[in-house]
Amino acid sequence: MFTQAGSPTSASGLQSRGVEVISDELELVHVLDELGKRSIQSLLVEGGSTLAGFLVDARLINKFTFFIAPMIIGGDDAPSAIGGAGAEKIAEALQLENTHVQQRGRDIEVTGYPESKDEG
Repeated sequence: MFTQAGSPTSASGLQSRGVEVISDELELVHVLDELGKRSIQSLLVEGGSTLAGFLVDARLINKFTFFIAPMIIGGDDAPSAIGGAGAEKIAEALQLENTHVQQRGRDIEVTGYPESKDEG
């Protein structure tokens, strides 16, 4: 778990409400290992571009779902959905396969899986 210290969702704030905090730092591999030991096989992560970028860079995501709203924010400082190191060239970009697009009210849901690289 990653929270901002002193906020109502800080580790101590959540613990005071009965939430079990596995880690109060961005130690995702440790958290995922601990969840695996508890037989948790699926995890929904909803966070900002920093967390998403970290997970993409570490190749810890096996399914992506994006919701696209019919609005344009724009601007040079507008946040992107995925932060992190990113790809320097289009050829190095993470490709999605088995994609599915569905209308959800006014929004569009796009789901896909990281392209599997066949070894051999």
